[in-house]
Amino acid sequence: MIIEQNCHNIDVIHWFTNMKPVKACGYGSRQRTDIGDILDNLAFTMQYANGLVVSFSANQFGRGTGWSEVGETFICEKGTVHVSRQGYKLHREGKPVEEVKTTHDITKDAVDQFIEGARTGKMENAAIWGAESTLMAILAREAIYSGKEMTWERLLKG
Repeated sequence: MIIEQNCHNIDVIHWFTNMKPVKACGYGSRQRTDIGDILDNLAFTMQYANGLVVSFSANQFGRGTGWSEVGETFICEKGTVHVSRQGYKLHREGKPVEEVKTTHDITKDAVDQFIEGARTGKMENAAIWGAESTLMAILAREAIYSGKEMTWERLLKG
């Protein structure tokens, strides 16, 4: 689940921080036994060289419970921003300051951008960025499955 689905949320964390974490720790479990064979809930924390700490949690229980949310909330010194496919909400001092809803489909937008790049020869090379985001998800997965803190350095050494 973390590599296949949550990697997109981790990618947003990567965009927001523009840094790679130094280490991660986490845990997870499997509560649903009717389908699948993977962890269906997890949480991890990543720490960065500058002291920033990012906490993340995910599960596959939202559907049918009456509540479902996919997005990221960044709590900063002067306010909070929540981003999702629906748009974003910006808060300062606990009060909503700005809410922007989108009617765009980000998947369609990405495909359209790719096709336009292919037509014009102006292709964006996101390979390194995508690999780093995927490695961030693998870092967290390894910490969760091992039950031990995983460092970026240890992950890359194998």
